[in-house]
Amino acid sequence: MRILKLYMQNFSLLITLLFSANLSAQTMMFNSAVLKLKKGMEDNFVDAHEILLSDAKFTSGSQIAIERILKGHKNGAIFRTVWVMPAEGDMFEGISQDKWDAYWAKMGDCIIEYTEHSAGRFLFGQGRPKKGDVIHIWDFKAANQNQFKTAQEKMLKELQKEFDGRFIAFGTYDINKPDGATHWAAVSGKSEGDHIILLEKLEKTKAFYEFIESRGTVEDIRDYETWLFELYE
Repeated sequence: MRILKLYMQNFSLLITLLFSANLSAQTMMFNSAVLKLKKGMEDNFVDAHEILLSDAKFTSGSQIAIERILKGHKNGAIFRTVWVMPAEGDMFEGISQDKWDAYWAKMGDCIIEYTEHSAGRFLFGQGRPKKGDVIHIWDFKAANQNQFKTAQEKMLKELQKEFDGRFIAFGTYDINKPDGATHWAAVSGKSEGDHIILLEKLEKTKAFYEFIESRGTVEDIRDYETWLFELYE
């Protein structure tokens, strides 16, 4: 248990997605984990966070999200957790050491294994995620990162109408890049069907195809879908 606790602390393993749109003032980063829970421990897993955060005061833009992976999970790891925080400064205050100790103990009781850990930055964001959102996430490997970033930002700004009312964001993987991915992108929706309809709308626009042509050599690593069922901020 002590080894697990130290490993998690050193990795800043803090938990699905997500975000404050005010990225210009400071660099926002995330720590994410994909994990496998013991059978019947779902409620205990959520309770651990409820207890830890009961008196916490989040700094501006900081969030903790817990997501269930709907499509694209591997080896029974169906939960994704994301902690969003400033790259410099504290994420929150008001948590006693006793609460941290209880939290790590409960986490150790709930989790079989962590199958993936990553950290990185937010480069662009619009809107805010909401509890109950279905989020489609893509991982990419870009040969020219600046070219990819420029094309991505241009496309998102030109398609404001198509993305209206949705949380959209993209950023980098900087530590422990999953399968070599350099970038990620995320967009929220009401359902899987809602994401399909959005794709149809995008495919009818000139800006979408200009993005594909101008982003440079890009390898699509994977995409998956999550359900945001707890969000703390």
